[in-house]
Amino acid sequence: TPGGTFTPPAGVTHVRFKMWGGGGSGSHTSSGKVAGGGGGGGYVYGESVVSPGTAYQVTVGEGGACGRADCKGTQNGNKGGDTLLVIAGKTFKASGGNGGKWDNNGFADPVAVGAATGGSLNLAGINGGRGTSSTYQGPTEGGGSHFGGSTTPRTAGAPPNYPGGASAGSDQGNSVVQYAGGDGLVIFEW
Repeated sequence: TPGGTFTPPAGVTHVRFKMWGGGGSGSHTSSGKVAGGGGGGGYVYGESVVSPGTAYQVTVGEGGACGRADCKGTQNGNKGGDTLLVIAGKTFKASGGNGGKWDNNGFADPVAVGAATGGSLNLAGINGGRGTSSTYQGPTEGGGSHFGGSTTPRTAGAPPNYPGGASAGSDQGNSVVQYAGGDGLVIFEW
């Protein structure tokens, strides 16, 4: 579902839901060193009693944007958005993963991943790869999401293709484009 509201149809009094926070974008370097990948978004699984016809507020976190308008140049990545659901005054939250980090030495530590709270199962996202000072050693992985209940770390150098997945860190300078993180997602079942 996109952000907005979820309204259970007539006769539905109990729902199960899965939530993913937005993935962080990877960092980018124009120095030939290797930038760090973003952190994956958190994952929440929960169940709740609901009232048919009642609108429940849903916010779906977007993936972290690249750090500059041209998505090139030396920059840190950006945090993914938080995914939130409020039912009967209780808040369920799958936090977005942080953006990848880069520093002058290329040794930025792995970034914080998205946390998760409120559900019966709460899983943090998966860390992206750490940047290195080695020249042209290939990009680092973006942190994976828990899509479908399993971890799915992204291949180095590729944009995320799972909800909540983070984009990889880059290398090789300004010719390489930095990708945004994967958007979050909420799925309701009954």
